[in-house]
Amino acid sequence: MALTEATVASFEDMANSLTNRVVITISATLSLLSTTVICITYIAWKDYQSTSRKILVYISVADFLLAASCLIGTWEPDHEWGEIICKIQACVTGCGYLWSLLWTTFLAVYMFTTVAKKQRRKAEVMLKVFHVFGWGIPLIIVGTALGLNKLGKNKGSLTSGWCWIDSSLERDDLLLWLWLMGISWDVAAYILVSVFYVMLKCHIRDQISHNKSQFPSQKAQNIALKADRMLALVPFTFILLRVWRTLRWIFVLYIDTGKSQAWWNTALFYLQVGFLCQFLAVLRNH
Repeated sequence: MALTEATVASFEDMANSLTNRVVITISATLSLLSTTVICITYIAWKDYQSTSRKILVYISVADFLLAASCLIGTWEPDHEWGEIICKIQACVTGCGYLWSLLWTTFLAVYMFTTVAKKQRRKAEVMLKVFHVFGWGIPLIIVGTALGLNKLGKNKGSLTSGWCWIDSSLERDDLLLWLWLMGISWDVAAYILVSVFYVMLKCHIRDQISHNKSQFPSQKAQNIALKADRMLALVPFTFILLRVWRTLRWIFVLYIDTGKSQAWWNTALFYLQVGFLCQFLAVLRNH
């Protein structure tokens, strides 16, 4: 087994605690509201229905399904239908998570292609390919996992209480599916999103420096520079909000100490809270 019984018991207690469920309920509800607002505004304001906003809607749909699935899984009743609900919820969670990652990466590629390369027609063609990969790959991976009976309860060891990859799998099997459904896609997304947004930022910075005479005033140039600086927050925010889950998976599988208190899990939680508070303070200043 990948985890010791003491560690699994500790994770299960934390996942089933009222505090954990309340926190997840609040965060999931906020996610549901925000993604709903994004979708409604896209439908209501036809003048703003650009391709980039359409991709943002796809990301919102994926995040909506993920938040709803996690919310249901957190309060999932333990009765005779529990296993069926768990399987369905694990499929929605797995697909929603991968859909969100892939479409966020595709948005970075699309923005770079249209803004930096100025190849809008090529970007529109690429979007059709994105649909095949963005929706199809997660369905194939999760469908295969379901067919091979790899999805189920993980007792709070890999998530905060909802169903996903079955933690009762043998260690090698658990590692394989965790990489296939989580870590590998996370790392690839972190790298690709950062690379494309950095290249886009460099392009915008060069355009600003080489075309200073085109700005009607110094104020307009300062606004453009500020927008350029804010662009750097996109990959930073994307990684900051997701890397903790990746670190938790790595710690669980590779650095499990066997201590029932799982001190490192608590440390990751406080680090996440600290970084988020600092980030929000910086964002308010901007």
